[in-house]
Amino acid sequence: MEDTRPSLHVPWSHAIRRARSAALCVAIITTFVVIALIPQIYYGYPNGHSAQYNVPWAHAFSDQLSLDTLYPRWLYAFPDKLGGPIFYFYAPLPFYLNSLLSVLSFSEDADTGLLLTHSVILVLSAATFYIWIGAWVERRLAVLGAIAYMLLPYHFVDLQLRNAIGECMAYVWLPLIFWGIQNNQGKGRCTLAALLGYTALVYSHLPSALLAVLPMVAYTASFFRASILKAMLRLAFIGIGGVLLASPYVIPAILLRKHLHKDAWSEGEHFLPETWLLPDGLFFTPFATMVTVFILLPCALALALHFGLRFPRPSAEARRPFLTSERVSISALWALLPCLIFLTELTTWIWENMEFFRKVQFPWRLGSCIDFLTATIGVLALNRARFVTRLVAADRILVGFFAVLAVYAAGMSWFVVQKTKPELMDWREAEFTSCCVQAPEYVLPSVRNSASMRQHLDANDGNFHRAYLAYTEQLANLPERLTNRPLDAVEDLTVTPEWPDRLSVSARLTAPVTLVLKQSYFPLWEFTSSADDTRLATYPDRATGLLSVDLPKGSGEYTLKMRTSKAERIGSAVGGLAAIILALGILFLRFRRPDLARRDA
Repeated sequence: MEDTRPSLHVPWSHAIRRARSAALCVAIITTFVVIALIPQIYYGYPNGHSAQYNVPWAHAFSDQLSLDTLYPRWLYAFPDKLGGPIFYFYAPLPFYLNSLLSVLSFSEDADTGLLLTHSVILVLSAATFYIWIGAWVERRLAVLGAIAYMLLPYHFVDLQLRNAIGECMAYVWLPLIFWGIQNNQGKGRCTLAALLGYTALVYSHLPSALLAVLPMVAYTASFFRASILKAMLRLAFIGIGGVLLASPYVIPAILLRKHLHKDAWSEGEHFLPETWLLPDGLFFTPFATMVTVFILLPCALALALHFGLRFPRPSAEARRPFLTSERVSISALWALLPCLIFLTELTTWIWENMEFFRKVQFPWRLGSCIDFLTATIGVLALNRARFVTRLVAADRILVGFFAVLAVYAAGMSWFVVQKTKPELMDWREAEFTSCCVQAPEYVLPSVRNSASMRQHLDANDGNFHRAYLAYTEQLANLPERLTNRPLDAVEDLTVTPEWPDRLSVSARLTAPVTLVLKQSYFPLWEFTSSADDTRLATYPDRATGLLSVDLPKGSGEYTLKMRTSKAERIGSAVGGLAAIILALGILFLRFRRPDLARRDA
């Protein structure tokens, strides 16, 4: 009798083929990442614009994570062990990724973890774009498109020259968000993908999450014209849900902003968004010219392909397989339009008067959205051209395309080396907590207004970076604690750091003493007596901006720790509640689906 049982060979062979195909794609993408990062592998972490922040922040963040601090908002060791409120306001996800990669690589070098972070960001951005574009184009063209997206000039320079790891993680999440928006009609998992992608974008770079709303709304309005109300409601769910899930970061970052310098995000012409708007902003600095060209040149090429390859127009029969991708391409064009308009002086009033746009600082941060839409339009335009699909199908021509991309990647690496001169700084030799200046927006008002800082500003002709370096070098030589009383008033005064949790003080005094501790003043510091939990008032030292407290006469044990603010508690509660509601919604849909299937049957 003939065996009619189903063979297991076909599904297994199909799964093996898919796994082999995925492994090949990952191998090709990784090869291009290695080619692009050869100079950094040789020299070390590139000495770009934000390297002076990324290296010590990554080191201090990883150290506090290793000491069981789940969310290190205040960095005790940076700068020069004075402390700073970095991650109350800066998105933490890139530094969690860096810490994870540092552990997995068994490396204690901060630059090794950051180099791996750069590599993973490039690989993930190519992978998510491959998932997005692979729904409409042949696999080989999708791989070529993913590599091109990964190495677009602004993307590559933003990561390697500006070292903007948070901003560059937008390249990872945008394809995932748009994939979810595109396929979310009646598909809960697609809506979930877009929701989690937008949550990750908020945790990666808040300005990019704000700017991404422009193309998200425009794309949805264009693609779902027939059911625009439902589509906009789903989009609102994705956006609002993403912000609510990210509340543990977003709410403290907004509500505690009052504790920073009032004009911290707009000091100097360089940080004013209207300065960079086109056309006048094109020649503001050589960097402005370079960034503008790197954003707009690929965009112009993609638009030329889109409109140029439409002629001669194919027959209706020939166009049928491309109808959906044609709608995607046109919707991407509509999404690109507001992004380009917001780069120009037509939107000056918005950048000047809307506070949340003003905090973005640089309009060219729209480059990540423009690059994503540019790559989408370009690849879909090539896919419609039959002669291109035939060329990609030919192995020899395909190898030629890869060779061109490899030469381009090597050229971009050489360009970054010329701009950053990585041999001028070896991060392995640097003292991580004192090698770099604090970012101006995170220097606290107590430090800015201190007599010492004002003195250094006068001595350095108002140059903030040089003044701050001189200020930290001066304080680095001070002891862990200071007093404003003669030493005969102090019989015993011991300060014991127990970071990242607390600092203990043991005192025996014959007269009241003002104690100045070597940590920057911040309103969330809490200084309490261990005997009766009495809270002593803290205030900034006028001379240095450091934390001061008046100790009473007599003996006592005291504890200094950073209290959890109301904003943090609200953020954690909102984020936790949003996560619980989301989990319950997923479980409800999961158990409801079999019931619907039985009812339909």
